Amino acid sequence: MHRSSLVAGSAAALTLLLGACGGPSAPAASSSVVKIGITTEAGSNYDPVTNPNAFATGYLSPVFDTLLTRTDAGGFAPGLATSYTVAPSGKTVTLALRPGVTFQDGAKFDAAAVVTNLERARTAKNSVVKLELATVTKVLAVNPSTVEIDLSGGAGALLGSLTGRVGMMGSPAKLTDPSFPNKPIGAGPWKVSDESVVGQRMVYTAYDGYWDKSVQKVQRIELSLVTAESMGNALLGGQIDIGSVEGRRDMIPQLTKAGFTQQNFPAIPYEHMLYLRKTGPLADVRVRQAISLAIDRDALNSQVLESACTPQAAVQALPQPSTGAAPKADLAAAKQLLAEAGYPQGLDVKVVVSSAGPGSKILQAMQGQLAKAGVRLSINPMARAQLLSTYVGGGADGYFTVNTGDADPASLVAQLSTTLSPGGFSDPVLNGLAAKGANTVDAGARTKAYTDWNQRFTSTAFGIGICNLQLPYMVRSGIDGLKVGSPLHIDPRGLQVRRP
Repeated sequence: MHRSSLVAGSAAALTLLLGACGGPSAPAASSSVVKIGITTEAGSNYDPVTNPNAFATGYLSPVFDTLLTRTDAGGFAPGLATSYTVAPSGKTVTLALRPGVTFQDGAKFDAAAVVTNLERARTAKNSVVKLELATVTKVLAVNPSTVEIDLSGGAGALLGSLTGRVGMMGSPAKLTDPSFPNKPIGAGPWKVSDESVVGQRMVYTAYDGYWDKSVQKVQRIELSLVTAESMGNALLGGQIDIGSVEGRRDMIPQLTKAGFTQQNFPAIPYEHMLYLRKTGPLADVRVRQAISLAIDRDALNSQVLESACTPQAAVQALPQPSTGAAPKADLAAAKQLLAEAGYPQGLDVKVVVSSAGPGSKILQAMQGQLAKAGVRLSINPMARAQLLSTYVGGGADGYFTVNTGDADPASLVAQLSTTLSPGGFSDPVLNGLAAKGANTVDAGARTKAYTDWNQRFTSTAFGIGICNLQLPYMVRSGIDGLKVGSPLHIDPRGLQVRRP
């Protein structure tokens, strides 16, 4: 989420010199309330280090500030750290911490707290972010306001991770408390209320000791789990004030008449993608390209997705995805590629998909398209919790799901190259571009590396993008400041209520 901006420094020793004081003065949070509907649950775990669910970010955001944030240009901006310095060698990152910050239990935020959090993130057995810290060799509190991080490489990737879950700081004394996953204690603007019903409805109230009142414009935030089909009625009935009605677009006129405004965020990733195990026939680039060419994305968009999904083969969550335009369906070319690869009679491809949501419906339409090229697609719907393990374990050739991005391109590229591409296949060109993006801290150079990575990903059909869905957020009249970030979540910072 882009919360502030800054000017980049030199490439040799990049330093951001920013105000070390707290945020701009503003009136204390009002007694206002904003109720948000969300369609994906985070289980009973709101710990950024141990919850593997990408959709959990929406539940974590009110509670946790991050060490760094992002600029609109893709650079790094201040958060709980007011500045950072990267040594000329690229092997040491130094953070200057914001003074006067406290956690929601009153504990002081300082270098020791940062060390405790980062060490836990990189060493805890159940950490889901430890791979993001794989190059870190030491985390040292130089003094109460300065942290030094030594690493073997990947300074850009590290800084990017500090804008996401890795950079979410919890109160050190509470990290080992059994209650922490249900009621986390962070340094963010809102704290978890005892009124919360874990897994159903989370209530957050303004933390009086928060350092930046300018973003804390509402006193109370309520996040309720609502099915996609029920979101429109929940909005009309007053149960929620903000929600995406992608499951009931037919209700948009009625909601508009009732005073709601529609807000869209085209750049936000919500992309239907088919990931492939590159073993057997799928290790041949011609086979993967044939599958991509056999898919008629325009037809899927108009016939299945209500013309709300922009056809796209590149990864929406990476820089400049428009450079990887989706190929037009070409059955003749697809058949020729399969024949050249040694499969003139076609081949079988087994795909897993969530039993909830529209994935099965989209795949069924794709099944008919692919059959015309000789690709016999079998579809296995199953519970979301079983999908990745089945795919990674060899129980399926493909995994159809939605890509909602990540806090930084480096972590997303790593997932796309490894976890989401099991089987040991490696592309040297992709690896080289990923390394460039991970090592540099210059925003322009990183953008170039990841743009080139995205083009290579697309041209080799390393994974197959289908289209990016435009999510229609409906907002009750009198509420301003809606911001949606990547990975997909509503960031309540800046939300404001004008109505009585």
